[in-house]
Amino acid sequence: MTNIQSEMPFKYIGDNERLKFLGTEWIYVKLYGLGTRENEFIADELGSFIKKHLDKGTIKSSFFIRYSDPKQHLRVRFKVEKNNIFDTVLPIIIKWLEEMRTKGFVNYYCFDPYNPEIERYGGEQSYKIAEDLFFCDSLIVSEWIQINRSGNVNIDEVTFGVFNILQLLKLFNLNIEEQMTWLEINTKPQKYANKFRGKKSTLIELADLIYTNKKLDKYNKISSIIEIREKTAITYSKSIENNPDFLIKNIIMSVIHMHCNRLYGINRDKENLVIGLAYHTIKNYNNALKYNNVLIPN
Repeated sequence: MTNIQSEMPFKYIGDNERLKFLGTEWIYVKLYGLGTRENEFIADELGSFIKKHLDKGTIKSSFFIRYSDPKQHLRVRFKVEKNNIFDTVLPIIIKWLEEMRTKGFVNYYCFDPYNPEIERYGGEQSYKIAEDLFFCDSLIVSEWIQINRSGNVNIDEVTFGVFNILQLLKLFNLNIEEQMTWLEINTKPQKYANKFRGKKSTLIELADLIYTNKKLDKYNKISSIIEIREKTAITYSKSIENNPDFLIKNIIMSVIHMHCNRLYGINRDKENLVIGLAYHTIKNYNNALKYNNVLIPN
């Protein structure tokens, strides 16, 4: 056991208990060949398949991440009822995958054991809630991609990413000073000062929605999307609050990193950009409130 593991307030889970093979409640599939149609697939094909089978009860939840090994692919986990997995659920998923091959979305796919990153997200009990958070986050990104591709939205994907980061930092119960410190150490804010100026009015307006729970008609659509995650994020935040401070900060980084992965793909430049813009947004919003003798509500 490493020194870091010995500091954790939870036990390490060995592979025998950790790995989820076909036949358990998790089905894990890698999809290759999506290329430039990845967003189209996530929003239209994957999103509609999940919604259909959530309603039917075939699937209990699902989440995805984008990955390269080194080939670019999409990793999708489905949580299912394991009692009839080989008779009903797996054939349904395979039939859908074959349809995706016929449509030209997927070149090939393969099933793998699901190896959850339990310790990274706060231990066994917290990880179960984290999976619910991943599910909500995947729904948010899928919904966003769909409305963004339709042109029926009034902000761009970078601004939407900042909006999500502001919400997550608030839901993880960090005060303003903690939020700014966290953002500053995870990027180089000065690098993005000029880009912030071009988006300042919109980002400050969105920050006000996050911190005051105000409603603005022109942002109702995107506000309703991110509300999907709110209750689960609060529950998850409470489940990890007794962990060491360094682990809580690492968990927050992981949650935000995986949100950016789902939203932008493997794009560290864009991830650093939205974190930098989030820093400037909070700093400027906080300064404006201080000037007017108002405190940001925690």
